[in-house]
Amino acid sequence: MTDLFNDTTTPTNYIEELVGENKKFKTVDDLAKGKYEADLYIKDLERQKDELRTDYLKLREDSMARAKLEEMIDKISAQRTSSEAPTAKESEKPAFDMSNIDEILERKLKEKELSRSKDQNTKMITDALKERYGQSYMDVLQKQTEELGLSKEAVNYLAETSPRALMKQLGLDEAPRTDPFRTPPRNSPFLSPKGEQKRTWSYYKKLKDENPTLYLNPKTQVQMHKDYQAYGRDFEDGDFLAYGQQSIADL
Repeated sequence: MTDLFNDTTTPTNYIEELVGENKKFKTVDDLAKGKYEADLYIKDLERQKDELRTDYLKLREDSMARAKLEEMIDKISAQRTSSEAPTAKESEKPAFDMSNIDEILERKLKEKELSRSKDQNTKMITDALKERYGQSYMDVLQKQTEELGLSKEAVNYLAETSPRALMKQLGLDEAPRTDPFRTPPRNSPFLSPKGEQKRTWSYYKKLKDENPTLYLNPKTQVQMHKDYQAYGRDFEDGDFLAYGQQSIADL
């Protein structure tokens, strides 16, 4: 008989479940890194959601103002022609169908998330190649592509949609051989050339104010997420916290 007041179940050991050979994470450090990057991604996604909501509210206000202006113009025009040929006024149709705004916004969000997922999958393959082969990774990738009998388009498609399968085909899922004389990649985000502007929140906030089109470009958004991961807390300069709190309060 089960005793509701006596829990005899064995607590789950998440370290043993997730970390180890043939597990999702090989080491505890890998588990911690995955949790840290996941938190950054969620935080970045919430911020972008707040920005989309702000843009949506502004679009809604502009649309309503435009509809009212058109209604006023139609009334003035009707008054001028009423003495010649008075007709029944047809119901006004808003210039922008607000009933579809939620559907449009949801579709745009899904498209953006799909694009983000593809970019992240491709980045995972690129990072794995760079970590394994350094600056010569492009030559190695070209050779392996030819050996597998695949086209560049097929490899890019697999990178976007099935990165784990592609990593297995390229042998990236196997443990690399230790090379104590190997030099770390020169294009590491933490080894930026001297004099290069640090792309923190202040940099992207200024870009948003001066060039909104470039700021909303998917490539810019992907790069911003990469910089957020690279700089960590150092990315959150300027009015980052105040902007984030204000956006969350609007929800």
